[in-house]
Amino acid sequence: MTILSKQYLLCLLLLTNNSLLMKNILLLFAMSIMLSSVTYASFPVTQPVDEVLITTTTEPIVYGGNFNWQAIVSVSCLLIGFSASWLFLIPGLVFGIMGIIGDKNMKWLGWIGMISNAVWLLFMVAFLSAIYG
Repeated sequence: MTILSKQYLLCLLLLTNNSLLMKNILLLFAMSIMLSSVTYASFPVTQPVDEVLITTTTEPIVYGGNFNWQAIVSVSCLLIGFSASWLFLIPGLVFGIMGIIGDKNMKWLGWIGMISNAVWLLFMVAFLSAIYG
C-alpha cells in the first residue's frame, strides 16, 4: 500500500465517522424539539387559574422646559475642541447661540460657551492662516 492510498483511506474513514456523528447530532436535535412540544401538554390542569391584573402607572421623567442642554453641549464641545480637534469649536459656537435664545435656566453657561468657542475659533483661524498663509 502506498502512502497516498493510506492517506485516502484515513480521510475516507474520518469522513464516514464525521457523517455518522453529524447524523446522530441531527437526530438528537430533532428529538429534543419534538419532545419539548409534548412535555408542555402531558398532564391535565385541574386548578383554575386566578386572573390577576397588575397595572402600574409610570410617569416619564420630564425635565422642565427651562433645562438648558444646549449650553452644556456648547461647553462640552469647547473642552473637546481643546483636547481633540479644533473643529468641535464650530458646533460649540452654534450650541452656545442656541443656549442663550429663549427663556431658559443657566443662560450664563450659554454665554460662556458661545463667547469662549468664538474666541478660540477666531484664534485657531488666525493661527492657521498665519501658518499656511
